[in-house]
Amino acid sequence: MNEGDKSGREILVVDDDLDLCHVIVDTLTDQGYRATFVETTEDALKKISAKVPDLLLLDLEVPTMGGFVLCQKIHENPATQHLPIIFLSVRDSDLDRKTATGLGADFYISKPFRRSVLLKEVETLLNSSAQAKDDLIGARPPAPLSPTPPPAPEEKPAEMPVAKGWKRYRDLARASLEPRLRALWAWGMANKKKSLPVAAAALFLLGAGTIWTLRHFAKAIVPALIDKGEVSVNVIEAAYAPFQDVLSNVGTIKGGAEIELRFQTEGNIQAINVHDGDAVRTGQVIAVLDQSQSRIKLERAKQEYFRYEKLYALGGVSKDKLDEAKIQLDYAESEINKTVIRASQDGIFGGRDATVGEFVTPQKRIGTVVSVRSVLVSVGVIEKEIDKIFPGQRVIVTVETYPNVEFKGKVETISPIIEGGAKTVEVQARIPNEGKLLLPGMYARTKVVVFESESALAVPNDSVEKTAEGYQVYVVSPEGKAEARPVKVTYVSLVNSVVSEGLSAGEKVIIQKPQDLKAGTPVKVADVEKPISEEAASNAVPGANP
Repeated sequence: MNEGDKSGREILVVDDDLDLCHVIVDTLTDQGYRATFVETTEDALKKISAKVPDLLLLDLEVPTMGGFVLCQKIHENPATQHLPIIFLSVRDSDLDRKTATGLGADFYISKPFRRSVLLKEVETLLNSSAQAKDDLIGARPPAPLSPTPPPAPEEKPAEMPVAKGWKRYRDLARASLEPRLRALWAWGMANKKKSLPVAAAALFLLGAGTIWTLRHFAKAIVPALIDKGEVSVNVIEAAYAPFQDVLSNVGTIKGGAEIELRFQTEGNIQAINVHDGDAVRTGQVIAVLDQSQSRIKLERAKQEYFRYEKLYALGGVSKDKLDEAKIQLDYAESEINKTVIRASQDGIFGGRDATVGEFVTPQKRIGTVVSVRSVLVSVGVIEKEIDKIFPGQRVIVTVETYPNVEFKGKVETISPIIEGGAKTVEVQARIPNEGKLLLPGMYARTKVVVFESESALAVPNDSVEKTAEGYQVYVVSPEGKAEARPVKVTYVSLVNSVVSEGLSAGEKVIIQKPQDLKAGTPVKVADVEKPISEEAASNAVPGANP
């Protein structure tokens, strides 16, 4: 299999964070890999037993046995002992890293991480794994058998960089002097009979020329031979670009206004005129109770009122009697109205919970009329992120039914009560729904835009250091050295920091700073990442949402 061919590489992700799994699988699929995920170690073992993938991305705390135990089981099985494994975990202690390495893991990446880092490690590991397979099947000729193993080469102590340079200088100088001295000796032997002054002059000229050559050589060549002690670094080129930080979550769609329908009196249902999913209009009759007894009372009240009305005109009864009869008539009419349910708003009828002929009371719900001109998306926001949410923030919603359509709205209400064991607050956002594509009960993937700028200079968080004086980053100076630069940070997201002062577009910012890097250290740029764009910022891999 060619290293550049990714279509046949199968990668299995084992993580119980469903949102993160979708992001990782989508990222790998976009690069041409065949990626799937499972949420438990048991499912992982079943999938690996059916077909061993080319690579395993494993969370440390995946249920039920945990990542360490699963890694051990995989490497104890001869059929899977060579399966490459990359651990992904929010835990970043040296003990966890050493334990993972001891169990046979190839890489350990701490969350949150950038997708470029994950893709680089995946590609490196898959390419090395493919090369190892080629070696096993005979890509390289086998070494000849020997009765005794060859002696191990004697280890030499490591030389200092300057010592290496002067050793090379010595060897080159010797190579330059020896031919000249040999030529001088040969000339002297051939001219023994010539006068001593001539020989001395020739020797002086030859020696002076050799010394001048060596001095010039030392001044021009030796500095290039001496190892400068450069530190290899990765950088990102600072650039202004649209920046957006979002808080991702999964919520449920509700009707913009949901009104439950109940009769105001008891009785047997005579008719229900709508079915679930039917569109209804304001004032439309939804259901009716048996009105036989109510109509008898209404007819009696009408006759009584008409009789008193005539008597009052002739002066046979008082005004109080007539008013009392009118009250009885109004009451009978209201009793009739209580046997009818009408829609109080335009919407969709749903949740029917009664049948014709059933005896019901005012406590019995008949159904619900849901307004869908606009809908509400309800999500639970964890306690530590409450301070990021406020009414009026933009919200972007997608649903499985229309995965390529974005519905946009705004945060409307934030509950003042923290509920449940997860300590979450209910946040509701209103989404316009003129096309009536969003229906109550749908699951929705939501992104609340907590910070947005049309032009911002953002750098990864792992390039920013917090000092007693504030924040600083390391940039590569024009002389190729590390330079500590104080900066002003105005916003920090899960992955990136927005810098407002102290940094200019085009400067190379050092990321993943080596521990031994100090200001003034010569550096060598190993890799240059692309500037952070709006898409990269909004689709950063969570820890657990680039």
